[in-house]
Amino acid sequence: MVMTYRPILAGLGTLALSASLASPARTAHPAPARPEGLADIHMANPRVGWATTGVHILRTTDGGVRWMDVTPQVRAVVAAGQPFPWAPRAQFLDATRAWVAQPVPAGPVPLWRTADGGRTWQAGGTLPARYAASAFQLRFSDPRHGWALIEGGGMNSNALALFQTSDGGRRWVAVATRPPISGLLGFRTATTGWGTDEHTGGVPAGPAGAHTIYATQDGGRTWQAQALPSPIGYVGSVASFGGGPSFATPRDGVLPVTLFFQDGQRASALVLYATHDGGRTWRPTTPLRGGSDATAGVLDGHIGWALDGRAAYLTRDGGRHWQAIRSNVSLTYAYPVDVVTPRVVFALAGRFTAQGGRTTLLKTLDGGRTWALAQPLLLRRTG
Repeated sequence: MVMTYRPILAGLGTLALSASLASPARTAHPAPARPEGLADIHMANPRVGWATTGVHILRTTDGGVRWMDVTPQVRAVVAAGQPFPWAPRAQFLDATRAWVAQPVPAGPVPLWRTADGGRTWQAGGTLPARYAASAFQLRFSDPRHGWALIEGGGMNSNALALFQTSDGGRRWVAVATRPPISGLLGFRTATTGWGTDEHTGGVPAGPAGAHTIYATQDGGRTWQAQALPSPIGYVGSVASFGGGPSFATPRDGVLPVTLFFQDGQRASALVLYATHDGGRTWRPTTPLRGGSDATAGVLDGHIGWALDGRAAYLTRDGGRHWQAIRSNVSLTYAYPVDVVTPRVVFALAGRFTAQGGRTTLLKTLDGGRTWALAQPLLLRRTG
């Protein structure tokens, strides 16, 4: 099916990328949990990438200047005949391949897949009807192997089930019922992956001062606890996970973790935990102090960026050393960060007025010295 597109102003405005635009407001209004408009970005290379909003899947082929609405044209209908609010769950593997799961009020949960950048979507397998309207996560390690985690219904509930596909999403089979995790951090291979038991804001340290994550070596069927030792000064902290591990080699990788104290009296930190044995053991690197709200993006296990809503920081050695980057614009309320190359980085920032909020897209091509800002132009399909 061939689709055409027309430009729309989806409450975001239309501006070319320009470093001279006004920077986001610093103090006028507190930032909400997530800005309106674009909610997340996943760039496959400096020009091609994906983004999500509350209900749409978007794709860009010009470095984020324009975004095409490539949402699968499927909508569930409740008994009263009203559209069911759709908050899609998506996984973007590369420039062309993605998977989307659609919550429904009743019946089997459908999943959709594309291999041509969202130009066409094919129906994949379904998840059992008893999980209709449940929250879930999608993760793929390669074009064939993926997982769907059905989240529990309460704040302190573990996941209900974990499903796996080995044919690109055509068929899904249950591999674990009530695993000891509440979220997926990611899979490095078809068998090796990690999860976390993070419920009410973080994972408290155990009696030995270490935080716990879980690893699987059999594709999610069984899970074993792994310790994340607390760095000096952070014993008794709580761990929060904003993303999965990034590997430079099959043995060398890092896992971004935010450590904070519930009393609010001691400094928080962003820590990249390093592994040199394929993720069997993890050791903390140098804490980036004050990073309680930081989001990190890591490229190939070495080059990492962190934005904490105030400034940008760069590491070139997997978190052992951090450098504050002086930028040409304010990075107030800048989240999240997507590292594409050592010099090309994307982020989102919330700009707020008395009338509400909007999303600004930030992009640097020179390693963070200068950033261009824009309010994205959206293109919506017309056929």
